[in-house]
Amino acid sequence: MKKLTSKQKIRNRKFQFKELSKHRIRAGYQKNKTLKKRFSKRRNANNTLVKISAPSIFSLATYNERKLLLEFLSKIKHFLSQGRYVHISFDKTDLLIPCGTIWTTSIIESLVEKYPNKISCKHPKNNIVEQLFQHIGLLAKLGKTTPRAEINSDNVRFWHYVYGQSTDDVSQFKELLHSISLPDETKAGLFESMSEAVTNTIHWAYCNGQVKQDTFLSSFLVEFPFKFQRGLVA
Repeated sequence: MKKLTSKQKIRNRKFQFKELSKHRIRAGYQKNKTLKKRFSKRRNANNTLVKISAPSIFSLATYNERKLLLEFLSKIKHFLSQGRYVHISFDKTDLLIPCGTIWTTSIIESLVEKYPNKISCKHPKNNIVEQLFQHIGLLAKLGKTTPRAEINSDNVRFWHYVYGQSTDDVSQFKELLHSISLPDETKAGLFESMSEAVTNTIHWAYCNGQVKQDTFLSSFLVEFPFKFQRGLVA
């Protein structure tokens, strides 16, 4: 084997170093490309639409019903906080009890205000459920602004929906009670009870010094919804 001269050895080393540098550059490029794809997938995942099914019963009356409703609302909050879009399906919903419906509506309304244009929905399969959600304006808040159901069911049209942000808004109760055929004594008792409930809510729902705003569209555990509804959807 022919012995290499010093110049040849230096030239070979330079060539090997050059090839090694090219290899490292290619490897680094591939690595960066892989990382970019990985981060791109993560970004896309954060912006994808998440479909969440609503429970069949909106109620707080029993442990299981309350648990399912809690899980449903917790999922919506979780994915919205992650920057995801949420699409709610009401296909399974066929029974609305006032307690669960009032609570769910107030939570969804607060989330719509906090995350505008991030929540959408599918029209309910149950016609009565669709009538009620349209009647109280929930579908409109979720992007279904064109009414398509005729409000003709007695257990929907007799529901009443009122909300506000201060005790001054209890005057809406007067209009509500005037629209209902009840004895004056009964109306007066209802107005007094409802006004007292709203006043107590505003008084006790906040810590000292906390600004009292969005009182009736926030978390149930801290700020109770100021809504009066009467009736049952089945």
